Amino acid sequence: MDELERELARLGQPRPLPVSLRQRLETALTGTVSEPAEEARAQAHGNPLAGIDGPRRLPAALDDRLMASLTVEAAPLPRRLRRRVKAALAPNSGGRRPAMTALAAAAAVVLLTATVATLVRAGSSGREARKSATAATGAPTAGAGGAAVPGPGAAAGGQGAAASSGEAGPGAGARPAGASSAAAAPSGAGAATGGAVASPPPRTRTAPPPFAFDPNAPGSSVASAGPQVRVGVVGGDAAEEAGFRAYVQLLNQAGGAGGHPFALVPVSPSSPARTAVTVNLSGTPVAGATGPPGWVSGPLLETEAAPEAVTRGAVFDLASPPERQAHLLADAVFPTAGPGATAVVYQAPSGVLGDQVPGAFDAVLRTRNVTPVHVVYRAGDPLSPVRADAVFLSLDTATSRDWLDRARTAAVAPARGVAGLYPLLDAGLLSRLPAGTRVESPYLLASGAEAAAMQKGTGLPPSDALTHGWVTAKALAVAVWQSGAVDPASMGGALAGLRGYADGFTPPYQTRAGGNARQPEGVLFTVQQGVFSTAGGFRTDPF
Repeated sequence: MDELERELARLGQPRPLPVSLRQRLETALTGTVSEPAEEARAQAHGNPLAGIDGPRRLPAALDDRLMASLTVEAAPLPRRLRRRVKAALAPNSGGRRPAMTALAAAAAVVLLTATVATLVRAGSSGREARKSATAATGAPTAGAGGAAVPGPGAAAGGQGAAASSGEAGPGAGARPAGASSAAAAPSGAGAATGGAVASPPPRTRTAPPPFAFDPNAPGSSVASAGPQVRVGVVGGDAAEEAGFRAYVQLLNQAGGAGGHPFALVPVSPSSPARTAVTVNLSGTPVAGATGPPGWVSGPLLETEAAPEAVTRGAVFDLASPPERQAHLLADAVFPTAGPGATAVVYQAPSGVLGDQVPGAFDAVLRTRNVTPVHVVYRAGDPLSPVRADAVFLSLDTATSRDWLDRARTAAVAPARGVAGLYPLLDAGLLSRLPAGTRVESPYLLASGAEAAAMQKGTGLPPSDALTHGWVTAKALAVAVWQSGAVDPASMGGALAGLRGYADGFTPPYQTRAGGNARQPEGVLFTVQQGVFSTAGGFRTDPF
């Protein structure tokens, strides 16, 4: 036997373990363990956990294998392998050091494996073994309420998975009447323009609500998970109500938000009811400076016309404050100073469109050296022949329709055109709106399969009021789906938890500091070739 063979033979020989380690291993393999009868006696004396972490005897076959691993006998290397190793260890081969290192590492691994296996026997309890098995198989662990919680990255009802490049997101699929492709893909909108609008959060329990994260994903049915969510509804605006009820019907057909169907309960000052949340779809704000009125139950989701002063505390609104939109619109019509220019503001007799919005127009126009002239207008009033460089409408949709008909008859055509807020973003008005009309809106128009679902569920042309009802219902569904909230006490936190959620019609949800006023506030549309087209992306009011 030459020197190389003697070295190789020694690699496979058993080596004595350090004394301290050998003693630990021997103790682990031969130590006294708790017997079931002993455990039972200990538990009978008032300690139900006695012996739960004590060592257990190994099956005989496993015990024999562990013992054999500690006393492995040397075995000569095969002849063919010996030749290869000898060549590698030759003085001039350049491979002696790597080969010796590899052989030494292999021997160390064998010894370490046997040692660790034995230590696991003594130190692992049955509880730890179950944890390891769960992790290895990927089995879900119990979440709140005992429901299975998929880990991050688990598909949620297929939403997002169906979104391929160029197919999902605003700008794809069916287009509502009066909407151009630009209406769904403004720069800086914050919502994705291709693929899913936003990724669903991890650790959710069921498929997400319909169209929650993708305008082309109607969602999947979910099993019932518990009580209904009682939603108080203040009615009054037909389009807002239609949008809200159409989405809730779609949601309930799929099993509800996280398995919780919505039960809509009509409420009013004369007919209050105990509900988890109240939704105002009347077109007129019901909250005041001190918060929701006393007959409102739970947090309040306001109508589209709610001003910033009321959206705080328990009052939320998926639309931005109208006066903030008015600032942006006045800035768009008069982006620079216009000394000597005049703007006529046709306004409602009262309410937000008769007070806060006209005042917001004034605030910006005066910084541009533009003189505002205010005219209170009611449907049926004759149009006075007022000369102006621009016309701003602060009227509801029905009154705006009347004004537009009379303005066309009177050939009203100001140099800077006609401009208005969300009441003008209505496909039913497109035939009346002059080309170039500017409209500041808190929402984009619907796109994809979601647009088709809105039209099918409501039978109405696209409008901001319709969108507001739909988006409010969808956001409420996502809040319940994410949190499991079904009562007034938890609903406020669930709505506040929408921060960062992108509904496909607005940038990800965020609010101004100190309140719940949504920002960015608006996106500008113009009427071009009989459709609404966006002119840029969402903007935040700097005034």
